Amino acid sequence: MISKHYETVVVKYLAIIVTFIFTVTCSVIDEGPQINLTITPVNDSPESPRTATITWEVTNIVEGFTSIMLLSDRGKDIGEVDPSGSVQVTRPMDTTFTLHVSVSLPGFPDIEAEKSVYLAVDEPELSLDEFFIQLLDDTNIPGLAAVLMVGEEEIWSGAFGFRRLPSQNHPELPVTLDTPFALASVTKTITGVAYLHAWEKALGTPNEFSLDININDMNLPFSIDNPLQENETITLRQIGAHRSSLIDSPITFWCAILLNGEFFQINMMGVEFVFCPPEAPKDFLGQVESYFTPTTDPNNPHVLYNAENNFSPSPPGTSLKYSNTAVGLAGLAFEYQVGTPLNQYVTDHIIMPLNLDSMRWQSEDYPNGVLAVGYTDFPLGDNCVPINSNIPCVEGYYEYTNHIDIVGYPSGGLKANVIDVAKYLKMILNGGTLDGTQILLPSTVQELHLSALSTHMFWRTYDTDKVIMRGHRGSVVGASTGMFYDPATGISMVFLMNADIPIWKDIIYKDIANRLHREGLIYLSSLQIP
Repeated sequence: MISKHYETVVVKYLAIIVTFIFTVTCSVIDEGPQINLTITPVNDSPESPRTATITWEVTNIVEGFTSIMLLSDRGKDIGEVDPSGSVQVTRPMDTTFTLHVSVSLPGFPDIEAEKSVYLAVDEPELSLDEFFIQLLDDTNIPGLAAVLMVGEEEIWSGAFGFRRLPSQNHPELPVTLDTPFALASVTKTITGVAYLHAWEKALGTPNEFSLDININDMNLPFSIDNPLQENETITLRQIGAHRSSLIDSPITFWCAILLNGEFFQINMMGVEFVFCPPEAPKDFLGQVESYFTPTTDPNNPHVLYNAENNFSPSPPGTSLKYSNTAVGLAGLAFEYQVGTPLNQYVTDHIIMPLNLDSMRWQSEDYPNGVLAVGYTDFPLGDNCVPINSNIPCVEGYYEYTNHIDIVGYPSGGLKANVIDVAKYLKMILNGGTLDGTQILLPSTVQELHLSALSTHMFWRTYDTDKVIMRGHRGSVVGASTGMFYDPATGISMVFLMNADIPIWKDIIYKDIANRLHREGLIYLSSLQIP
């Protein structure tokens, strides 16, 4: 059950202040324009909101410049401005404010500069360890592991609760930093990195392909057609941005999950709830083909195909519709384009080179008792009624002792411990290289960071209400995960839990992300780094 702290979403601000004045200079073209940018917090009140003064000066402007634009951290256009000036902005306390300045010049690339000010706080009432202990006491989360980094340095890590709750049949097993968890949709970021790696590797070869390739030009054994569109082109980049017009239907979630090799079904109090057609394919290729293509073959009915539920009436490239099935399609297309199953490619080119020893695709790849057992308290209540013999009740939770696997594995099938996920994230933050092993080119990683799309190759922008971060969150039956980084400060985090958190409990994700980010700000302020 969720405590009243999360139901009422009470945010307790503590007194500020550490004040910084930052100046950044960016010179992109020799002897060309330079941008001097200063952000100064101007009020010392402990009450929200905080006010800061933004001052800019663009010097060495060449003749013919067209505009100087200021953009705020949340995409709000402050507007076209004079070469020098100032403006006041307000933000809630305990946040990061980022300003982006762009100078447009005819015949030259835009000249840009970016700077952030973080409004750091005094030491919080609870330490990080105490915060997470309290979180587990207040929520339905049996176990959790987390890592916090600033730049390349790990500044905190912790493991709390149980990877398996005690019962009459077995003793309790605590979570450690080595405990693997289901990563859920954090997997999508690795699917995106695999695509970028294969794209880089194919550049200049006969097998070269573009991120703007038509999905129907990727050698799939079937064609994709949105029946609600005419002559549409669906590209890999659109799928990576969740703007492909291929969407999840109401049964997508239930058909994606296999529990002990069978679709996830519930038998409660003698009533059977079957959410996925029993005749639906359980193999990856069969399920993707059944979902996206119609058939008139009575011996092979595509029971998952639905022209209205599986496709959007919005043209590709326009409407943002998060889609697990589209990611599965992209993973399948990878196999036919590259010639290697995506799971094997990830193992060969990401997992093994980075020595991510705990990262695996299937639950059966772990010895018994190692992988964190998944739990849920659905339907909500202090007690649960046994669903069936495979899903017992343990201390008021449903316990998925036969771990869950995902048919469309590119969208959510990986498992790993928090240390290995942090190493993977560190590789991205280090420009595609970790400990001398290069996975991606720095230019490719830079595109992930600075893409104009809110989602690019499955890396998303996440708003915690206090800071904008990049990365991904994940949720599946028995698991909730988060992997985020703040480009403005270099603060990054990973947290893995063995309980599913429904969307309406999103405040738990935000509380965790904000508390970890806050600790990173305190660390930065202690170093007095501008």
